[in-house]
Amino acid sequence: MALGEATANRGKNENENPNPNNRIYDYKQKYSADKVGEEFNENARVWNVYLDEAENYDADVIQGYQNIMDGLLVFASLFSAVVTTFVAQTSQALQSDNTQNLVSILLETNQLLRAAGNSTNLNAVPPAALGCGRPTDISTVDQWVNGLFFTSLTLSLSTALLTVLAQQWIQVYTSAVSGGARTRALIRHFRFQGLVKWRLGDVIESLPIILHTSVAIFLVGLALYVSQFSFPICGVVAFITTLTFLFYLGTSMIPAIFVDCPYRLPFLFPLAQLIVFVFCTVKHAVQFLWQQILSGRTDASQVHIIWPTMSTKSLKDEEHYAVFSDTSDIDKSCSPFSRPRTTGQFTCDALNWLINHSLNSSVKEIVFEGICGLVKEDESFSLGVIKHDLFPQVVLFALDKFVDMALPSTTTFEESPWFKLIEKINKVCLGTGWGHYSEFTLLNCPLTHNGNWKEQIWIKIKKTLESALLHKDHVLTKNLLRWCQHEIQQMGIDIFRQIVEHGNKENISYALNNGLDINWHNDNGYTLLHAAVGQRNLDGVMVLVERNPSLIDIQAQARQFPYSELQTALDMAVESQQHTIVAYLLDNGANRRPDALHVVTTNSNKWYSNPDLIRLLLDKGWDRSAKDVEGRTPIDIATANNCDDIVEILESYHVRVKPKSAVSDALDSQSSDALIAC
Repeated sequence: MALGEATANRGKNENENPNPNNRIYDYKQKYSADKVGEEFNENARVWNVYLDEAENYDADVIQGYQNIMDGLLVFASLFSAVVTTFVAQTSQALQSDNTQNLVSILLETNQLLRAAGNSTNLNAVPPAALGCGRPTDISTVDQWVNGLFFTSLTLSLSTALLTVLAQQWIQVYTSAVSGGARTRALIRHFRFQGLVKWRLGDVIESLPIILHTSVAIFLVGLALYVSQFSFPICGVVAFITTLTFLFYLGTSMIPAIFVDCPYRLPFLFPLAQLIVFVFCTVKHAVQFLWQQILSGRTDASQVHIIWPTMSTKSLKDEEHYAVFSDTSDIDKSCSPFSRPRTTGQFTCDALNWLINHSLNSSVKEIVFEGICGLVKEDESFSLGVIKHDLFPQVVLFALDKFVDMALPSTTTFEESPWFKLIEKINKVCLGTGWGHYSEFTLLNCPLTHNGNWKEQIWIKIKKTLESALLHKDHVLTKNLLRWCQHEIQQMGIDIFRQIVEHGNKENISYALNNGLDINWHNDNGYTLLHAAVGQRNLDGVMVLVERNPSLIDIQAQARQFPYSELQTALDMAVESQQHTIVAYLLDNGANRRPDALHVVTTNSNKWYSNPDLIRLLLDKGWDRSAKDVEGRTPIDIATANNCDDIVEILESYHVRVKPKSAVSDALDSQSSDALIAC
């Protein structure tokens, strides 16, 4: 009953499963829309679509049948020729020996001639013994050998005949039909229903069984034939024959246990399922009896055991179940040696194969875009697949995209699919499933269990972070720092310096909280505060001074000029005319530089000057009439540099009655400039 159901299921699958090689395209573009009222006419679009789909389906199915039959014809022809040679040799043992008959007749003739010459009674000469009929002394081995060889030859020729007959059936099925699209579609479907009803596919797939049986019978006969000459040779032939068919039967059984095994013979699959079911039943019965013996119980109802059930799924159904399995049914499986994998793992394997085997440059981006919907926040699903080698490649590709996306003050970055993908991966790694491991980050999680992937991602993150910092993309910078928070201290001084040179308050504070050493300095005393001032980053200056005010008074040589004089952060800000930073440093206790006003006017010219900084220094008490070592006042220097606006400010300056704090005034000016720029 089960075998019949399994065979019926295969017939249904032929009707239901679409052609896997079909290429989907838009039929609306291929065929124009029908006129109103003609949607079901003889040549309506729906019938043309049916014919196209049927052609694709039939091409795949018929091609499979043709491959089976072509192989059978070639093998049956060659095998029949081999068997015929042996039959011609061994069949002689079943025939009378004509040579012996001739010798007997010649002997009788000679005796008669001698008797006539000696006057002997001719009747006394015995007649010759002739074996003109079937010999009576044929050995049992000869009978078996010839019987097996003739049977094998008959089966082989029968296979060839049936294969040719099946090819004619296929030819009739695919023959052209005259008429319009609807006529051809309906007749084709009539034929197709007949093909399914009469199980043409099962008949064709069963033809190899006849040929396989023929080969088995021939090999048995060959072993018996050789036994007449040499038992050692017979043993070798018998051993090879036994080994071959044990392998044949064994490989036929494996797909019923491991569905992914490619050693498949669809016509033997139901039999393999039955054998596996019997094996599982016996196994459970033995376990049940053993439990009874160990426990000493006599009441079978007290022992809980789940008995296996006979699977009636076809091979295609088993494949679908293996890929899209319900793990709650694992314990009821009749295959004790295998366990289904998750659909996510199969998906990762398929996509990983695609990106590694395709030569099309667009495939990788399409695949990675599709993966954005694969990772879910449910760690029971995602953690199993994130370890796959596919996901490190996804992260590397996304980081490359981030390099191209880096823009100042990005606000749409977090809407990109690449950000959402990495964010999902990061959340899974830090989610409830791994929450008790606080050290996990994007670089230290199941994603990078392979050290080589970790190194590649680490290099790519640093490169992306540099791009984000240089473009002042604070949103991207923030997320990159968050994704590798426990590895910040391993980034190297170049990244450290760029963070304080180009980052905003939030990002710099985050880096300092996660390993960035605020007291770092090089051999020349150059500190992070000097770096922030050098790139005019007020946010960096404010964060560093708030956390460590002592940095203000540290003197260092400029990084670009290692042999220059020692300078504090204020000195650098004055020379580069950064009035907002100068104001902030002065308000936070920076040591006053006596010649600051002279330095500013010296660095000013008619193309570039900073009047706000001049006013700031004057408000802070710098004397416009003070002279430098050459005896020049700031007004003299500004006049020599043709800075008329600076000269006017210096000459007309009056101390404010209620001046604001320097930093507030500077920040207000900076805000106004920003609003104007916007």
